Amino acid sequence: SASRADLSEFNAAGETRAASTGPEINAAEAVSEQAAEEQAAATEEAAVSATEETPQGTAKVDRPSRPVPAVILDELHAAKAERLRPSNTPWTIGTLLLMLTLVLQAGYYYRDNLAQEPTLRPWLIKLCQMTGCTLSQPYDISLIDIIGRDVRSHPTARKALIASTTLINNASFAQPYPLLTLVFSDITGTELARRRFTPREYLSSDIDIDAGMMPDTPVRIELELVDPGKAAVNYEFHAELDPRIRRPLS
Repeated sequence: SASRADLSEFNAAGETRAASTGPEINAAEAVSEQAAEEQAAATEEAAVSATEETPQGTAKVDRPSRPVPAVILDELHAAKAERLRPSNTPWTIGTLLLMLTLVLQAGYYYRDNLAQEPTLRPWLIKLCQMTGCTLSQPYDISLIDIIGRDVRSHPTARKALIASTTLINNASFAQPYPLLTLVFSDITGTELARRRFTPREYLSSDIDIDAGMMPDTPVRIELELVDPGKAAVNYEFHAELDPRIRRPLS
């Protein structure tokens, strides 16, 4: 009977301990689960914070990218194409140099004709000074007129004549004195005699030949020559270009 009483007390004590231990175990498990949830939440928050740091941080913001507008893409492509396009500067410089060369060549070969223009004359003088070329004085023989022709017997010499005329330069620039030719012919127009005079021969000694004929300035000329005979009833004066004149402009 004693053993049964002891066994009953042991079972009662065991049930009492089991009843008291059950709630303690459940509370501990709940605390553990709550702590685990809090730790997981803290870890997730730390991860989010790490990905959203400022540019000075160690991580970049991981955000979804937005599509770039088509207008901006076109502008970017155009700017890139402009940067990659070859420069036109060498071609432009080469073209300008070629044009300058052609202008200088034309000025060199046509310098005598261009020199008749007063505004171009100083530039052509500089061009010839640099290149060592020769330049004729402006010359337009058609602008030299012969006026006041006259032929008469020489007052003191037998079988001699005095032919007189006047030259005038109608150009706007000074011209070299021309060659002067006097032609005698008979009544039918047949040429009987011809004589060509250089400026040194038909000009007086007080005239500066190198200075040329000044514009609108009459030059009086008198020539002594042999009488070609009574059949020479007609005469003509001609001004001709002197091919020997080739000197720098002044």
